[in-house]
Amino acid sequence: FTVASGDYAGRMSFVFYDGTQVSADDDLVDKANPTGRWTEEHVGHGQCYLIAKLTYDQEKLNSFPDFFFELRGARLYDFRKDSSVGGSGSHRWGNYATYEFTENPVVMDYNYRRGFSWNNDMFCGMGMDPEDLPIDKYAVAANICDEIVQGEKRYRCSVLLDCDVDHGDNIDALMQSCGGMVIDSVEGSWPLIGTAQPIVATFTDDDLVTGENVRFQRRRSMADLVNSVG
Repeated sequence: FTVASGDYAGRMSFVFYDGTQVSADDDLVDKANPTGRWTEEHVGHGQCYLIAKLTYDQEKLNSFPDFFFELRGARLYDFRKDSSVGGSGSHRWGNYATYEFTENPVVMDYNYRRGFSWNNDMFCGMGMDPEDLPIDKYAVAANICDEIVQGEKRYRCSVLLDCDVDHGDNIDALMQSCGGMVIDSVEGSWPLIGTAQPIVATFTDDDLVTGENVRFQRRRSMADLVNSVG
């Protein structure tokens, strides 16, 4: 991208690499000073980076400016878009080129549990087997998050996962964003999302113990009425 208008027109350009590059930047190699400072070996496999190119101008660009860049998160695998596992679409686990950006906390949870890898080397996540993450239950949870409520998706998430903390801390951060809880059973693990759930039991007067005091709470505290804001 080259700036085409304003004081910096023609004097400032940018090149962005998203981590999927397979070769070094030709311009950096050709213009390395001293020669060899940037070589064909400087590919940056799995690393995103940005190159800012500036042309000195005594009046309009006589010092290096401060930049601020806003980036979207990593592209992730969405099982609902994988026709090979019952979804609809071209997503395939392990084929990063098919992944897409998402703000769905359940999709993030699934990817974290499977693990984030580059060149078959897992650098973050739990490395769980897909058989332990039932797709049908994950799809239900993910769809709840994407339900439109008053013009917005019910739950969205933006998070920085810390690969140096306990897995439970990262999972908790994701679940807080959607009022969720983790279910662990013989069928595997999956999230139960904060929304109206089917009635599984009904209490009547017959369930009360005669002579014992009855205590109930009509309303929840304000702190319990929101999920998480960070």
